[in-house]
Amino acid sequence: MTAISRRLLMRGGAAAGLLAMSGAARAAGGLPAGTLRLALPDLPATPGIGDGRGLAAAVLGPGAVWETLTEIAPSGELTGDLATGWTMEEGGRAWRLTLRPAARFQDGDPVTGEAVAAHLWRVRAPLLSDMVAAEPEAGGLRLVFAAPRPDLPFVLADPALAIAGPGGAGSGAFRVERFDAAGAVLERDPDHPRAGGVARLRLTAVPDPAARLAALRAGEIDAAPVTAAEAGAPGRGLRLIRTPGHQHFVLEAEPALAGALAVGLDRAALAGGQGPVGADSPMPGGVPAPADPFRARALLAQAGLAGRRLDLRAAGDVPPAFLARLESALAELDLASGGAGPALTVSRASGRLTARWAEARLGLPRERVVIPAFADYVLAHSVRLLPPRRIGALWDLDDGRIAQRWQVA
Repeated sequence: MTAISRRLLMRGGAAAGLLAMSGAARAAGGLPAGTLRLALPDLPATPGIGDGRGLAAAVLGPGAVWETLTEIAPSGELTGDLATGWTMEEGGRAWRLTLRPAARFQDGDPVTGEAVAAHLWRVRAPLLSDMVAAEPEAGGLRLVFAAPRPDLPFVLADPALAIAGPGGAGSGAFRVERFDAAGAVLERDPDHPRAGGVARLRLTAVPDPAARLAALRAGEIDAAPVTAAEAGAPGRGLRLIRTPGHQHFVLEAEPALAGALAVGLDRAALAGGQGPVGADSPMPGGVPAPADPFRARALLAQAGLAGRRLDLRAAGDVPPAFLARLESALAELDLASGGAGPALTVSRASGRLTARWAEARLGLPRERVVIPAFADYVLAHSVRLLPPRRIGALWDLDDGRIAQRWQVA
């Protein structure tokens, strides 16, 4: 910065702005212009589209490499992403969707009704499990369901329904340049209609929220999700943004085991620190979910599961503290982890809490136990980043779409 421009800034009463600018410049030293560095709780082993679970799926999917057919804006308004329009027919039993003209997957193949219909049919469970037909049409496709689905356009915004081509390629604004144990580097396609102000996206996996915050303070990354407990005073050159979250911890097991856990687990204790807890979705926060461990032990004994060592697995970015509390809760029911017994898979989900949407997203069949925890998302970021006026709250990091919606100074 020249002496003249420095004097002009000071003359205009912008000393604070100058300090922020100099701090941002130090943090960004040596980076290519427009680079956004994110630290996520985890990253998948490969850059494939996966199953749509977890924050990484939202960042890689609708936020970068793959696109969903629709998007729920931070205002709650439904907008088109890969789809440009949708029309309900037969009272909601059928929907017609038109696709963005000239859209292409990153391997060069066109985005056609045939490709989108085939992908949705492959991934229809659980969100579209009642779909009975996916029919390609000129410029789009028609979806038919066994029962009315008036909520379908909102469901299609779920990261689990991000669209991949026949070879797995996405149609998003970013291409994967590198994906290995060290992290991922994604480059923006400048000709993409959704290309925003980020030219390059660097992703690293940092499971510990305290370590993510330390990396932010050291200027090693630009943004990361942190916990309210860790955030505190973020420090010079950093900002915190809180948005209301709708997190759900999902336990999946065989029906007899899941039924006993649904009765015996103290959900408020399990989700401690994650915000108000409700009973099975779509109940709101504060709806009591009483635990009855005595009945749960009786159900376990009746099913021949008493004293079993479970094969406890975490799918996606499940907080370690939640897993530790779950192991303690299992011990109170005379169960243990670390064995080769029945599988118990734990994942974390989020989303728009309408009754029908939650039912589709989380299912609520007998083999699932859902623990809603209504905690704020806390996004910490450097002053290099310029957020939009409104921040999405379906997922951390502005619904995972931070690379689309934010600017890099």
